[in-house]
Formats: sequence, C-alpha cells, structure tokens
Amino acid sequence: MPVSDCPTRLEAAAGLASPIRQPTTCAPSVNDIDNFKALNTQYTEAKVDRNLLSRFMSAIEAHVYHHGFAYRQGGDEYLILLPSMSRAFALAFLDELRCKLAALRYPLIEGSTTVSIGVCIAGPDCPLTDRELWERANQAKEFAKKNGRNCIATFDGERFTPEELQIVIPITFGPTFRRQD
Repeated sequence: MPVSDCPTRLEAAAGLASPIRQPTTCAPSVNDIDNFKALNTQYTEAKVDRNLLSRFMSAIEAHVYHHGFAYRQGGDEYLILLPSMSRAFALAFLDELRCKLAALRYPLIEGSTTVSIGVCIAGPDCPLTDRELWERANQAKEFAKKNGRNCIATFDGERFTPEELQIVIPITFGPTFRRQD
C-alpha cells in the first residue's frame, strides 16, 4: 500500500471523536522512527519514501490488523490505537512490533530502523479526554526518545503525570528508570 493511502492524523482524530465511552481499556500509542532526519539526509527523501516508508507502514498495518487501528501522522510518526487490551498485553504487543520493525530490511537502504514508542494505557474510568490521552502518549514518546530510543515509555500510575513516566521496555534488571527532575 502506498504511504499516501494510509489514514492521516486528521482521519484518526475523526475516528476518536466519538463521545460514546465503552467499558474497556484503551491504549493509544505514538510511534516514531528514531534518527529519521539522518535517513532522509543520507538516502534522500525520495528514496526513503519509496523504499522505507511503504514497507514500514505495511509492517505496522499487518501487525495491528484485527487488534487495533494504525494511522500515519507524518513521515516518521504513527499513531496506534489498541482497544480492549490489558496493560501487559498492550506492552507485549507493542514490544513485538518494535522488534519486528527493527528486523526489517529495505531495498537500497543499509541498516535497520528502530522506534521510540509512547503509550498511555487508560481504563474505562479514566477522566482524560481522547485528545488528552493522545497528548500523554506523545509525552511518553518524547520521554522514550530522550532516554535511550528504541524503547517503550508509559505512565506508572493513573494520574498520567510527568513524574509517573518510565521506560518499561526493554526490560532491564534492577530498578526501573524513572523521570528525574
């Protein structure tokens, strides 16, 4: 599927605007290709668009199919909505995707792509709006990028404050890395 056929952020927002709340969990995630600007500089935007992005998005769509919804926000950022998934399952599902994307190879482009993922896992009683959930997922993604890349960050708590941000994958032994301000 050409990258241009992927739904955009506006289309994703339209799908999330429903005022009907379901009694289930929801895990919106923001997924960003690490060092994307360097890829565009090294290989040119045309080559990256043709050889990398279409294959990258196809891999996301195949992984998410029947489990949730994937949307392209920009050239290197993708939104994934995972309804009805527990925290453990959502994190395992996103980690499997992270590993699959790192294993992808692209024609005429050396190396691999890694992603930084931010996810905000909300229960049915979460007071945040859809927009606020996406903002928190984006905050978690920024936290992941600033704290190592190629990892998943989320909130450890139900208030979704910056103090609750932590890297949860890759799992390391010892204390979990937490935000230090």
